[in-house]
Amino acid sequence: MRTKLPYLEGEIDDTVYGKANINDATTKLKCKEYADARRGARESEVEVGDEVLLREEDKGKLSCNFGNDKHVVTSKQGSDIVCENPSKDKVTRRNSTFVKVIPKTPSLNKNDSPVGDANTQQRPQRVRKQPDWYGDVVIHALDE
Repeated sequence: MRTKLPYLEGEIDDTVYGKANINDATTKLKCKEYADARRGARESEVEVGDEVLLREEDKGKLSCNFGNDKHVVTSKQGSDIVCENPSKDKVTRRNSTFVKVIPKTPSLNKNDSPVGDANTQQRPQRVRKQPDWYGDVVIHALDE
């Protein structure tokens, strides 16, 4: 009786081997999509030319997480970001998780005001009046 299967060289079917790789790749892709959705993973919003702040190391609980120096992103490849500090001529390479984009404020026209316009609707207010059961009673009459 045979206890082992004989090994036959050159008889591996390429189509079966190819299908196995395809099935393996699709399964791994499904698992990756599930894990990314579960973690809340998303693409980095940093683009070339954006002004950013770089994260500093923690010096204590009262220290700021990000520095005050503005940097400009010069190149981006995946999550790797290269940025330059124009005032100090210093180039820094960081991961996108250690970078915070400074939001661009829209420019105001001469007619636009930064505070609400006069036409801005306010919340409705109730009409305040004295209850009817008071009748003709004068409250807080000090001239008597």
